[in-house]
Amino acid sequence: MNKTFITIGAVVIFILAAVAFVFAPAKVGGAAQRDAVVFGKYDGKPIELKPGTEFAQAVNNLQQQYQAQGINIDESNYIYLYSYAFNAAVQSIAAKNAVKGTGYEPGSTEVARHMLQLPYFLDENGKYSPELARLYSDEQKEEIRTSIKASLVSKRFQDDLFGSSEELGGKSFFGLKTSNAESDFLSGFGAKKRSFGIISFNKSNYPDSEVMKFAEANKDTFEKFSLSAISFADEKTAEKVQKQLSSGEIKFEDAVKEEYSEKYFTDAEGKITASYKYQVKGILADEASLETIKALAKDAFSGVVKTSSGYTVFRKDGESTQADFNDKNTFDVVKKYITSNESGKIEDYFIETAKNVTADATLNGFDALDVSAIDGAEKVTVPAFSLNYGGVSLADKLPTDTAKQLSSAVSNEAFWEKAFGMKVGSYSEPIVLGNYVVVLNCTGEETAEVAADKADTLKSDIQGYDQSAAQANLLDSDKVENNVWNAYAQLHMNK
Repeated sequence: MNKTFITIGAVVIFILAAVAFVFAPAKVGGAAQRDAVVFGKYDGKPIELKPGTEFAQAVNNLQQQYQAQGINIDESNYIYLYSYAFNAAVQSIAAKNAVKGTGYEPGSTEVARHMLQLPYFLDENGKYSPELARLYSDEQKEEIRTSIKASLVSKRFQDDLFGSSEELGGKSFFGLKTSNAESDFLSGFGAKKRSFGIISFNKSNYPDSEVMKFAEANKDTFEKFSLSAISFADEKTAEKVQKQLSSGEIKFEDAVKEEYSEKYFTDAEGKITASYKYQVKGILADEASLETIKALAKDAFSGVVKTSSGYTVFRKDGESTQADFNDKNTFDVVKKYITSNESGKIEDYFIETAKNVTADATLNGFDALDVSAIDGAEKVTVPAFSLNYGGVSLADKLPTDTAKQLSSAVSNEAFWEKAFGMKVGSYSEPIVLGNYVVVLNCTGEETAEVAADKADTLKSDIQGYDQSAAQANLLDSDKVENNVWNAYAQLHMNK
């Protein structure tokens, strides 16, 4: 995803919706001029890309905002623009529906005041220019007024819910007010911190000796087959060609080159490319077919076998062979197999290793512990951090720059429970964190001093969390039907 698009997309939808309908007059045209395409629904009503709709207007306006920032919009990244515009349109429609019936309507004077502030009508000195205004037709100006009204409705909706920057006597005009008790409570969030020593084991350093043990105990899994195959999208064609192959009417080398031949599991000549027993078994829809294929005579063809993709006829090119685990390539296959299919064995090995090391550390102390003789083992001390599941901005973040082992711990519930549930000076049970198994040694606990003005600065953060929660609830609502990807494919990917 384009990095700039990510930054823009991170804007809170409530804010985005308030500006997405203001800036661009219809004279620019653009995406809003396409044939009507339905991108989803809100409350049963379609959200369409056709002139005059909130969605088309948001697409057009956001497109121009991006272009003004030097962002090149092409067929591949229109999906991001559509997604942001769809969310903005949902917000605008929801706001309009919520405000409807309250009697609120932006006054003509208010609309005119905002209109005179738009950059389209301002000269180089930032003053209103009648000459620039005359460049736009009455119809275009009316569309701008309509856009401004929609924006003011969204803004009023947002202000009523979350407050605004407009104040009188230090009090905001609108919105749910932040309780002092709430601010005081949250200002202390993250003040309690704990420091740790970490003993970690990198799972990538699973010993070769353990890999070889597994290989010798599972020789049958790595039996290597000598097979060719020809696959088909439909069963009838497969059955027809199978009969021709079996009778000698056509040669395999010729059939594999025909248009009906799919290379799902083979190279261009039809040779099976993943030929270890576990790989061939993975191709088959019914594992019982494996013994039938193995029992074929040399150069014989199987019947039509249903596979994970389509239908396949196998040819046995030779007898299967036992794997040579002293061969580096074969050994690497086994290692990859364990990592992908038997990762629990790797975790169990390092958990047991971690328990033994923890026993040593408990007896002799963390500082005296030497892990240099253990491949992938590391000992690190991290500065104090607070309990912050999910990494919210109200508290400090995990010190992953000091301890890369904690990179996957942010939303790991077991990690936080053990880290802040254990006694100071004790060791935790081994914890699996991504590619690491770690043991924590809680070395201390402290309470940081809370800044006197932190409660005041938190008010905007609280408002932001309220907006984010409201945004998530709105976009996850049963009223919202999001078909942006399908519509995008209809407009762009099928060209």
